[in-house]
Amino acid sequence: MSSIEWSGSNLPILRIYPFSSTDGPGNRYAIYLAGCNLNCKSCHNPESIYICDSCGACLDSCEFDALHLDRGTMVYTLDNCTKCDRCIYTCTKLSSPKRIPMSDDDIIADIIKRKDYVRGVTFSGGEATLHHKRLIPLIRRIKDLGLSVLIDSNGHFQMTPEFQEFVDVVDQFMLDVKFLDDAVHMEYTGVSNQMILSNLQELLKQDKIFEVRTVLYGQPDNSQDIKAISTLFPSNILYKIIPYHTHGVRSNYRSLFDLPTTKQLEELRNYFQSTGRKFTIL
Repeated sequence: MSSIEWSGSNLPILRIYPFSSTDGPGNRYAIYLAGCNLNCKSCHNPESIYICDSCGACLDSCEFDALHLDRGTMVYTLDNCTKCDRCIYTCTKLSSPKRIPMSDDDIIADIIKRKDYVRGVTFSGGEATLHHKRLIPLIRRIKDLGLSVLIDSNGHFQMTPEFQEFVDVVDQFMLDVKFLDDAVHMEYTGVSNQMILSNLQELLKQDKIFEVRTVLYGQPDNSQDIKAISTLFPSNILYKIIPYHTHGVRSNYRSLFDLPTTKQLEELRNYFQSTGRKFTIL
């Protein structure tokens, strides 16, 4: 199996959205990184769970010379790629060979070109916090441009003094709380939620939470979970409820979940409107 550890000189960038309206407030320059410390069965981009180990198994799937091995390392040529994703479908290691070869200088130069049209930069994944040491100097350079920096995170990280340095340079986090019941969280993500809930409270104390996010399923119906999760943070913090969809979900897990019903969506909308809390249902 591929690893979530990364020792390359450049960040393992899978996607960049220069103008995203779904990754925080306003237009955001969104950078998606590979590697995740959860293995959610409902993950819609499972190719970001692990980092490509350059095994070469996907090479024959690419008909457009977008991939080649250079001294044992997978090289991706973005200009040749048609985004057919056959390489991703071929991979059996939950990874993608399509790492965008950009240095910090390249990233900063690209952001500067769009600086007047974005409010800030968001790092997502995968799980961006796995690369927190590597991100600190880049985030400082981004903030020197007068832009805010948000982190989209699953919340599963150790709040060590070293990690606090990363928290200090980040403006705010968009934190996933997937399930409230610890056993259910373990079943569907592979990890306990105790660290995540603890980190939510710690980041709230530091005024570092922009929004909390939970996926709504038809079955298992987690509507009551969502109501309970909403009590864990102040009503002026955005609660984003994301209806489950099957796009990208691994075929062997799709039967575990159903799409939410219109009745569920309306019931939650009416409930949160009655409570007066800040929320959105995508």
